[in-house]
Amino acid sequence: MKINILEQDLSLFKIWIFSFLYTGMVSASIQLVILPYIFPSLHYGDGLLNGALDSIGLHMAGIELAEKIRKEGWHAWELLYHNNPTSGIVGAVYALSFPKPWTLIPINSALHATSTLLLFLVVNNLIDSKKKALLCVLPFLFYPTAMTWYTQILKDGFAIAGTFFLIYGILLLTKNDFKGKICIAFFIFVTLGIVVVFIMRPYLVTVTKFIYLSNAVFLVLFSLKKIQKKQAPYKQELLRLFAIGIIFFVIYPYTTVAIKEILNDSNSRNIIREVNLGENLSLLSKNTDKPSSGTPDETLSKNTDKPSSGTPDETLSKNTDKPSSGTPDETLSKNTDKPSSGTPDETLSKNTDKPSSGTPDETLSKNTDKPSSGTPDETLSKNTDKPSSGTPESTDKTLPMIFSTNPYKNKYIASLLRSRQGFSSSGGKTLVDKDVIFNDIFDFIKYLPRLFEISFFSPFPSQWFGEGSFPANTLQRRIVGIEMIGVYFSYIFLPYAFYKWRKRIEFWSILSFCSSITLLMGFIVLNVGTLHRLRYGFLMPIVTLGIAGFIMARDDFLNKKTLKRLIRTD
Repeated sequence: MKINILEQDLSLFKIWIFSFLYTGMVSASIQLVILPYIFPSLHYGDGLLNGALDSIGLHMAGIELAEKIRKEGWHAWELLYHNNPTSGIVGAVYALSFPKPWTLIPINSALHATSTLLLFLVVNNLIDSKKKALLCVLPFLFYPTAMTWYTQILKDGFAIAGTFFLIYGILLLTKNDFKGKICIAFFIFVTLGIVVVFIMRPYLVTVTKFIYLSNAVFLVLFSLKKIQKKQAPYKQELLRLFAIGIIFFVIYPYTTVAIKEILNDSNSRNIIREVNLGENLSLLSKNTDKPSSGTPDETLSKNTDKPSSGTPDETLSKNTDKPSSGTPDETLSKNTDKPSSGTPDETLSKNTDKPSSGTPDETLSKNTDKPSSGTPDETLSKNTDKPSSGTPESTDKTLPMIFSTNPYKNKYIASLLRSRQGFSSSGGKTLVDKDVIFNDIFDFIKYLPRLFEISFFSPFPSQWFGEGSFPANTLQRRIVGIEMIGVYFSYIFLPYAFYKWRKRIEFWSILSFCSSITLLMGFIVLNVGTLHRLRYGFLMPIVTLGIAGFIMARDDFLNKKTLKRLIRTD
C-alpha cells in the first residue's frame, strides 16, 4: 500500500519542482555563501569560481552587452554576442535585472530540472515503476559535475536539455501506438531539441543527423516487419515511416548550415564555432582593470598558459602554443573552464587547425600540409602521404573513405583529425594519446579498444589523486573520482539491462545514440577533463540504464529467493 501511494504521489510536476528547488538552493548556497565566506580563496568574485575562465568571460561579456542595451536600446541586443549564444542570453538577463550571476540561477535550475524530468520519462518507459525510474536518474541530478554549469555560467545546461529532447523524441518514435498525440509530441520534442542544440552546439546537429539516419534504417525495417506480420495497423506504421522521412527535412536545413560552418569558414576553418574566448579575455582585461605586468590577480591572462614574458594581449594562436615549461596542470576543474587555448565551450573550435607557428588564420590546406621544417605539430602532415611542397590534396573530388585507406581523402574525417590534432597541442597533464597517429583506416580499427576505454572509463584512477593548478581543481579531481566509481558500478549491470530489454527497440535506439556521440567525443577531445564535461549529457543516460539493470537484477534475485522460500514451505 505504501509503495502504491508513493507511486501516485510521484507526479511529473512534483519531480520537476523538486529538481528545480534542489538545483536552485545549491546554486544560491555556492554563489552567495560557500564561495564568498567559507572558501574565499576559491572565490573570483560575484559567486564565480576562481579559475572558471569561461564563466568569468561570459559574465563580463554579459555585463558589456547589458550596458550596451541600456545605452542604445534593445535593438543593440544580439544572440550570438562574441559568437556565443550564452553571452547573448546573459546580457539580456542582466539588462532586465542586475548584472550578477545569481540572476541566472532560475534559468539554470529550470534547465537542469527539465533535463532530469526528460531522463526520468525515458527510463520510466522502460521501467513501469516511477519510484524505480526516479532512483535511476538521481546520479544525473546530484552528481557534482553538473554544478559546473548550473552554479556558474556555461552553455552545457542548454545543450544537455536540447540533447534530452532529441533522446525522448527517439523514444516516442519507437512507441507501439505511434499515432495522434504521440506523433505530434514527437515532432515538437525533436524540433525543439534540434533548435536548442543547433544554437548552442551546431556540430551536434550534424552528428545527430547521421545517427538518426542509422536508427531510421532499423525503424523502417521494424515497421515493415510489423506490417508484414500484421502486428500493427497499416496506417499507423505508414505514419511512422512518414515521420521518419519528415524529420530529415527538419534536421537538414540546420545541418546544412552547420556543415557550411564546419568546412567553409574562411577565417578559421573550425569544426565548431563556440565561445570566442580570445575576445572575452581582452574584454575581461578591460573591465577588470588588471595590470598587464603579470600581477597575481591577472587571472585570465596568467591562466591561459602564456609564455613567461607576460605580454598582455597574446593572440589566440599564441594561446594554443604553450611553452613546455610552466604548463599548468589542466585539471578537471580547469578542463571545464579552460582558457582560449582549448576552452571547453569552444572545445572543438579553438583547438582546430591551429599550427604551432602561431599564425592566426591558417588555411585548411596549411593545416593538413605543414612545411617540413620540423615544427612540433607536424604529426599529421607527415603521415598523410602528401607532397612536401605543402599543396593540399583536394578532398572535394576524391572518393569517400570507404573506398580508400587514406583517411584524409574524406573531408569530414580529415576535419575530425585536425580537431584531434588541435587538442594534442593544447598542453596540460590530462592529455591522453596525443602522439597517436592515424595513417589509414586500419589504424582506426586498431585504436577502437583504446577509444572505448577513454570514452567510457576516463578520467582514470591515476588522475583522481593528482594536484591541480588551483585548489578547486584538486578538490574536483577527488570528487570526479567518486563519481566515476558510481559510473563503473553501473557498467557492471549494463549487460543485465541488455538481456532484459534485448527485444525493446527503444532501448537499443537510445543506447546507440548516446554511445555513438560519446565515442566521437572520446576520439576528438584528448583532454579527459574537458571530455568528462562534454560527454555528460550522453554518458549519464547510459549510466541510468546501468542502474536500471541493477534494480532489475536485484528485484529478480529477491523474487527468486521468495519463490524458493514459498516452495519450501509448501
